[in-house]
Amino acid sequence: MYKALELYEHAVEFMGSRNKVEILTALPNRAREFFPDAAEDKSEWAKKYIHPCIRVHFGPMAKDKQLHVRHSCDILVDDMQINIDQWNDRGAIGILHTSVEGTIAQLSFL
Repeated sequence: MYKALELYEHAVEFMGSRNKVEILTALPNRAREFFPDAAEDKSEWAKKYIHPCIRVHFGPMAKDKQLHVRHSCDILVDDMQINIDQWNDRGAIGILHTSVEGTIAQLSFL
């Protein structure tokens, strides 16, 4: 399912706005049995549309994303406020994604 998703219209512009991009994503929790290949699909999608060598990290669940903070300059762009709050609470930079334009604008201030 995930590898069949189309690339979002402004994704290349968004990804190109930073020096080093890595993917941090979550795996389905409640619907895990319906998406047994989610990890492989997400990795293949990122390699196809973003870069063949991009690093893809798994939470594994959304609540675990905060555990990937390694440095105060680590940036998480996410559409869930709870993930942003947890990331910020760990001393890193969280940006709530509500629009491509808004996210790129916020990134440009960093």
